Formats: sequence, C-alpha cells, structure tokens
Amino acid sequence: MSKGSSALNHRSSIKWALSSNIPLLLMTLSGIACFICFNYLPMGGLVLAFKNFIPRRGIFGSEWIGFKNFEFMFRNPTFWLTVKNTLLYNGVFLVTNVVFPMSLALAINEVRSKKLARVFQTGMIMPHFISYVVVSVILFAIISADSGIVGHFYKNRGLMPIAFYSEPKYWPFFLIFIYVWRGTGYSSIIYLGSITGISDEYYEAAVIDGATKWQQIVQITLPFLKPMAGAHDHARGFHVLQQFRSVLSGAHEFRPALFRYEYHRRVRL
Repeated sequence: MSKGSSALNHRSSIKWALSSNIPLLLMTLSGIACFICFNYLPMGGLVLAFKNFIPRRGIFGSEWIGFKNFEFMFRNPTFWLTVKNTLLYNGVFLVTNVVFPMSLALAINEVRSKKLARVFQTGMIMPHFISYVVVSVILFAIISADSGIVGHFYKNRGLMPIAFYSEPKYWPFFLIFIYVWRGTGYSSIIYLGSITGISDEYYEAAVIDGATKWQQIVQITLPFLKPMAGAHDHARGFHVLQQFRSVLSGAHEFRPALFRYEYHRRVRL
C-alpha cells in the first residue's frame, strides 16, 4: 500500500470517528468553555505583576514598572520565611493526603457490616462540604481567648486564657489538623473504590498460602493503591495552598504561614 493511500485512509478514519461521535463531542463543549473561561482567560491578569496597579486607572491605565514589584518582594525580609513555610506545609499536606485517607479506606474496608461502613463513611465525608469560612468561625468560637470555649474554660478555673488564635506558634498544628479533618474522609472514597476493585482471587490465594491480614494488606492491597496514591497526591498538590485564605483572614496577628497569604498581604501591585 502506498503512502498516499494510507494517508487517505487515515484521514477518512478520522472523519468517520468525528462524524460518528458528534453528540459526545458536543457534550464536551460546555466543559471546554468553562476551562477556557476560568483557567486561561484569567491569565491575562498576570500583567498586573509588572504594573503599579491603581484600581481607578484600571489594568491598562496603570503605570508599567517592570520588575519593581518582584524587587520589592525579594527584598522583603519575610519572603524567604514564607517560601520555607510554603514548602514545609506542602510536604506535610502531601504526606497526610496519602497516609490518613488510605488508612481510613483500609479500616472501612475491614468493617463487615455494610450499613455500619456506610455510616462511618458518611460521617467522615461530611466535613468536606463545610466551607472554610464556616471552619474559621467554628475555630474562632472554640479557641478565642475572649469569647471561645477554651477561653471560658480557663477563666472559669481562674486561669489566664491562652491566645491560641493570635499566637503564631499554634497555627501550624491548626492548619494541619483542619486539612486532615476536612479532606481525609472525602479522599478515602478514591482509595476505597480502588480497594473494592481488587480481585478476591488475590486474597484467596494469599489465605491458602497462610498470609495474615497484615501481610495481605502489605503484599496485595498497598501495591494496587500506589498508582492511585501518586495520581491523587499529584492532583491535590496543586490546590493545597489555596484553601486557607478564609481561615487565616481573621488571624490578624498571625505571622507568615503560606506564601500565597503573605504575598497578598504585603506585596504592592
């Protein structure tokens, strides 16, 4: 067969595939439009990094100042601290994003009662649907030294309340706890789905060979979960630092925890 005829057949197969899948292609248009509107069009705002942005002048009317905003940022004494904290938080979140959801999925999978397993799973998923604005209000109501539950607990016993909400040293624990509490249940669904997709033949063969339950988890379940863990961790890593703006907005005395927060708080555009 000549190259010309093979190329013609290839083009014909492409046309046939397009014509036979027109309904499916039309269904993707709304998703493509949303992706363009919310992911690509906002990139035009990157020009603000090179301008002395004044709202009344708008984006195009503001003065072009080149790299002065970046010079200001790099000369800021807290910049490298925010970079360090950003990397540390990212590392901790990526680890907890695998360990806790996977452990929860393994635990739920061992619950023999299907109804009880659904109850546990529903209870663990619910925190995911609580917005971070509500989480910040709940956190303030619990740990505020003046009006929080913990503050009243100390006052009723004649003790000086601890300013948990305004002390920087306590916030790493709060942020990690909030992230784990809110995301573990929801993320465990992915791992639980992967576990249920593993063929029972592997476990039956392991039982015949005398493997214990722990050996079955280590030798069978975890290897099957590794690809899913990598893909899920990779996807969650891009969004992990976008989640605490609402929580941090009320902590006026909290010193830099995330680069994104500190950048918006200090850098002048």
